[in-house]
Amino acid sequence: MRNLLITSAGKRVSLVKAFQHELKVRYPNAKVFASDASPHLSAACQIADGWFKVPLLSNQNYIPFLIEKCIINNISLVIPTIDTELLILSKNKKLFLDNGITPIISDAELINICRDKRLLHTFFNKRAIETATEYKQKNLKFPLFIKPYNGSRSKNTFIITKKEELTSFHLNNENFMFLEYLNHKKHTEYTCDLYYSKDNTLKCVVPRKRIEVRDGEINKGKTVKNELVNFIKKRLFKIDGAIGCLT
Repeated sequence: MRNLLITSAGKRVSLVKAFQHELKVRYPNAKVFASDASPHLSAACQIADGWFKVPLLSNQNYIPFLIEKCIINNISLVIPTIDTELLILSKNKKLFLDNGITPIISDAELINICRDKRLLHTFFNKRAIETATEYKQKNLKFPLFIKPYNGSRSKNTFIITKKEELTSFHLNNENFMFLEYLNHKKHTEYTCDLYYSKDNTLKCVVPRKRIEVRDGEINKGKTVKNELVNFIKKRLFKIDGAIGCLT
């Protein structure tokens, strides 16, 4: 085992520390590197064994730069952390592998499904996992929940309780989905972390009860072993193209 890189490290101090701890046990000489577009403002970069600044994901030099840095720092494993970087890493997976670097990343086809919530609903429904009902604009039922099909970090999400609250912004945005509102007073929300091996089979399920959310991610939560574990094992045991962590 050579060194390891956590990309878009940001505030992920606990993640960096967890890898540092495990590497010391198994590979004492290996180091955990972190990369970020603003490493001096990244708490995770400050506690990593080493760090470097990278261009923005939209920069055409991002992938060549990242591969070059991996080679220079003897990095053989790349752990991505944000959804917006997954597709570009997956599409360039062969380039990494050709240079002796393994990105822990699912196939591009699966990532495309996960990045489009309309496709993801179909994916779940085929596996007997119910999703919120999607409404056509001419047949809306209130209250309803609006979100972008390609959204992230809970941006541009709205709870609409009555027709009068709808605006032209809601109705004319082609990215918006109009969905059944699942009231938190009636339902308990869990985020489920799943881990898949290289042969695309499920190895671990961790349900986390959402207590406090920030930017679409759990800020405070409670890990609970409940019926979701067996429910997910039964329906999502094998997913073509799934590798590493899926949430």
